[in-house]
Amino acid sequence: MAAVLALEAERQEQKNQNDTSKNGNQDMQKQIDYLTSEIEKLKKQVNGSNSRRLK
Repeated sequence: MAAVLALEAERQEQKNQNDTSKNGNQDMQKQIDYLTSEIEKLKKQVNGSNSRRLK
């Protein structure tokens, strides 16, 4: 019985670690998406200001 409980506890711990890792990856992906959109905005600003200077 103790061995079964120990195995179940180990499985639960691994599940918790996987869930934590998955959540961390989702948070990183949100940050990457945000930074990518900010870079695109900056590119548009730079390109817009360059085209105004050429006129």
